[in-house]
Amino acid sequence: ELHSLKEVTMKLQRTGEPSEGEVTPSTTPTTDECQGQCSGTSCELKGVENPVDHKTSGFIQGAWMKDPAGDPDVIYYMNNYYVGSIQVYRNLNDFKNDNLQKTIKVSACGTGHVIYNGNFYSTRHHSNKMFKMNLKTRATVEKVLTNAGHTNTYHYRGKSLTDIDFAIDEKGLWVIYATPQNGGRIVGSRLNPDDLAIIQTWNT
Repeated sequence: ELHSLKEVTMKLQRTGEPSEGEVTPSTTPTTDECQGQCSGTSCELKGVENPVDHKTSGFIQGAWMKDPAGDPDVIYYMNNYYVGSIQVYRNLNDFKNDNLQKTIKVSACGTGHVIYNGNFYSTRHHSNKMFKMNLKTRATVEKVLTNAGHTNTYHYRGKSLTDIDFAIDEKGLWVIYATPQNGGRIVGSRLNPDDLAIIQTWNT
């Protein structure tokens, strides 16, 4: 959940260079200096500076994101737990300056949504019913996430309607939730992004 857009500046250090506490001093290269040189494990995270607020939302709760398989500049913004629309901005500057490109109507709940390959993934109001909506055609696919807690059954402490979260990584689409069969502990399932069928599940 995000109240404001944060920018995190990372300091990078080439692996193999002297680190703090060693006799030989070294300087931390800038991101530009590391550009093109820090592939694989040639650079490591040295530190994280304080966040900078760029924009605040109308509610404390909400979500903003990009499509990792789509336009790298476009930002999608959803305000509050109860999502009635997705606000689309051409880029970060438009988002910061409230230059809205378009609004897409949707009926969703929570804050753990994702947008992947032109589709919006979320849950319906007060249910464990997952759904996928194509942002261009508005075509939808729905599927019940069997046994998954919802409506504050296994939500994050102090954060309402956060029982079910979606996530994207290099392996694809995931859903994170909890079930009574697993004692209310976290369950992670990899999903087929087309029909929302579960490919594999891990119980913690």
